[in-house]
Amino acid sequence: MSEEELIKLGFDKQVEGGTGCTYYYYTLYITSGLSFITQANDEIENGEWVVEIFESSEIKFKDIKSLTELINILNQNKDE
Repeated sequence: MSEEELIKLGFDKQVEGGTGCTYYYYTLYITSGLSFITQANDEIENGEWVVEIFESSEIKFKDIKSLTELINILNQNKDE
């Protein structure tokens, strides 16, 4: 998926690093204990971003459609 698609889904850019070694990645907070994170921009292969559930790297999303569906389902069912 592209950076533009991540931004459209509501992901926030997180910039890290020090002098001369800056990198960034994206995060999306759903609720306490459930958020999504991408790899850093210096780990991107073929321009494709991959999204994981934070602290659960066994589940990876490479397809924007399935990720969008899951995020929509989660947001629709939040107890606000």
